[in-house]
Amino acid sequence: MTTRQRKASAKPEPPPASQSSWRQTPVKPRSQANRNQATMHDSANRVSFPVHRPDETPSRGLARRLPRFGVRLTWRSALAAATLAIVACALGQAWLNDGFRVHAAQVRGATRIAAEEIYQASAVDGRSIFQIRPASVAAKVNTTPGVASSVVHLRLPAEVIIDVREHQPWIAWKIITDTVWLAADGVTRVPVVGPPPALTLVDETGSATDGVGQLKPYVFASLKTLNAVRPELAEIHYGRLEGLFYRAAEGWTVYLGDTGKMAPKLALLQAVQDAPAIRNKRPEIIDLRFDGRAEIR
Repeated sequence: MTTRQRKASAKPEPPPASQSSWRQTPVKPRSQANRNQATMHDSANRVSFPVHRPDETPSRGLARRLPRFGVRLTWRSALAAATLAIVACALGQAWLNDGFRVHAAQVRGATRIAAEEIYQASAVDGRSIFQIRPASVAAKVNTTPGVASSVVHLRLPAEVIIDVREHQPWIAWKIITDTVWLAADGVTRVPVVGPPPALTLVDETGSATDGVGQLKPYVFASLKTLNAVRPELAEIHYGRLEGLFYRAAEGWTVYLGDTGKMAPKLALLQAVQDAPAIRNKRPEIIDLRFDGRAEIR
């Protein structure tokens, strides 16, 4: 009996001297070792976060481990934010303030077109000066009949200046009972206001029109040449059969027709007028409607 108790209570033998006791793997049951290995393998593949119930209060250690998010506000960022707020407030006040709204405009350079017509075309009335774009306003003004170009200037608090360059009338085209003033391009119509142009085309039958209300290209080109060679002519006629013709100061009528080049015809006319026989004969008609030929009668 005594022998059995001594064997049961006998202490385990100490480890060999060649291996320290701290290096020894503690003896664990096989089931606990398997669970530990499974836990280590699972934790290597996934990350788990503690889940708290609503009625639980996180511990002090857990609260320390929670990430903290915040914005560090420096004096420079605070100054920039304050400046931005002031600018936005000032722009809002300027946008709504009636002192910056346009109620009139100064129109310069307009002599044939009414300033009120140009102002209405600009569409700036009642708008804040901060909403107005000069290029856009100038494009609208340029659509006004008789305006060749314009430049718009803005000045605070609500001043608009519109500089206008008008088309100058080159010829007055009398079509039957109506009169149209055309610019030097022969297409642009100029308001019939102010001093009349130096040249007049009398079209009693309306034959000089191209069918869409414009001057025939040949008539326009011939008039340009005739006006350049004989600028003293103030009135030129156009007829269905005669074409272009005019009454010369010498008393005869010159028929130029509506075909052929005008410059050779005018050169031939000058040669005929310089001939001594013409001065003695004093003809009534010089017909140049056919190229290279002059009929005198």
